[in-house]
Amino acid sequence: MSEIQLPKLNKLGVKNAIVISLGVDDELIKKQKLINEYFVSAGMDKGRNFEFIKNEMKYSPLKILDGNPFMPYKEYLKILAGAKAIILNIDIVKLNASDLSGTTTCFEALLLKKPIFINYQLWLKELLKDNYYVYENGEELRKLLNKNIKFKERDYEYLTLKYFTQKLMQEINKTFIKL
Repeated sequence: MSEIQLPKLNKLGVKNAIVISLGVDDELIKKQKLINEYFVSAGMDKGRNFEFIKNEMKYSPLKILDGNPFMPYKEYLKILAGAKAIILNIDIVKLNASDLSGTTTCFEALLLKKPIFINYQLWLKELLKDNYYVYENGEELRKLLNKNIKFKERDYEYLTLKYFTQKLMQEINKTFIKL
């Protein structure tokens, strides 16, 4: 969940929502061999604009992981681990698109030490701290990619499933203490 979702929840009558960001399985991620051979654009929700990525990256080695065909999570992570960077273009205006489209892919990318190139999203500054680069159009994306940006080492524990579980349990315990 993100702070940007609270106004919508309030309109629906949800009053005491607690924001805890999701986490990803860092134990599986730690087992991946990191290489830098190609670019990846990934995600299965309807907010992804893969056509933009295909058009802008037509002269670069690119793998698109859109859930078709479905693959086991370990195989998906292996492909992400082989990427130079993760490139996302998200259009939440599309029908049935999540307002947090792209967050899980970004979390996986950061834990795999891959820079992220993404068009602006409301949640970027709240959920990600570094190693993401915002572009407005194809020309800006290509300029960023030509800079050969390297990953900056950071502590991304807050993106892990362990951290999410710990925070969730803290909130559950607070609720039971109040009862």
